[in-house]
Amino acid sequence: MGGDAKLSDVQSISATPVCEDAMTRGPVIRDASSEYQRGGGVKRLTSIFLLFLCGCLAGLGARAQPIAPTDVLQTRYPALYRLYEDYQQYHPGLERYAVMQGFRFPFEKTAIEAHELIHIASYVHQGFFVDGIYYEPYLQAEAWPRLTNDEVAPTVPMSQQDNVYRLYMLKTPKNNLGNLVDEINAYGHVLPFVCENEPASAGKQVTNAIGFLRLIEHFLLYLRSRDDEQYRRLAARAESRGIFTLVVQRAWRALEGCGVAEATVPMAESLAFIAAAQRRTGGAGGN
Repeated sequence: MGGDAKLSDVQSISATPVCEDAMTRGPVIRDASSEYQRGGGVKRLTSIFLLFLCGCLAGLGARAQPIAPTDVLQTRYPALYRLYEDYQQYHPGLERYAVMQGFRFPFEKTAIEAHELIHIASYVHQGFFVDGIYYEPYLQAEAWPRLTNDEVAPTVPMSQQDNVYRLYMLKTPKNNLGNLVDEINAYGHVLPFVCENEPASAGKQVTNAIGFLRLIEHFLLYLRSRDDEQYRRLAARAESRGIFTLVVQRAWRALEGCGVAEATVPMAESLAFIAAAQRRTGGAGGN
């Protein structure tokens, strides 16, 4: 993990918000039931017992009624719920997209919709959506190294060429580190929603998040070992290093909440970069 650095040792670096509560602007186009039988006894007591049993089973049935994902969003993830409500015009298309991608259970489908809405809202407001606040610098060309997917792809070992590599990295050759941060930001928001409410369907989300974190590792390794100037320039940009730290740390903690062991999460280069940026600025909040 980059020297002796550990996740617990890393301090957060403050990111710069574009605007708070920007959504007030509004959307912009864009049973194991068991049988119990008893022989003999008093008929009246048996009837009372059966009535009691039926009442209990009915109560269990009432408690087993499924909870709508949007109800959970509203009560526990209010920023995502507002996003979901403000961009209702995209729901039909995004629901079809989720099904086409193999996401069919209620919470995972809603998570995919929320994931894509995070991308849409971030683009509309030109800032990374983080709990309803939009942070600079988004995808401005000068904010991120010039390095692109097609340059990094050949350096990824075959053993790590997973679905994210094949379906994202190879198909978006001109995307850069900022685009990866955009993806990780969306996963960091929706992972807790799925893992806490529908853990049986969380595997796809977890696997994809780890895949994108691995690509970030390869970007940073390339920069550190082959383009020190751009690496140092990235560390020197307060807004870029701030949102990078905020987003990746959130994703790490989301994966931890999903039961993923820290040792299996790709983070060595990210930890090293964050630690180097903190040393460069003399602490968490330097410029």
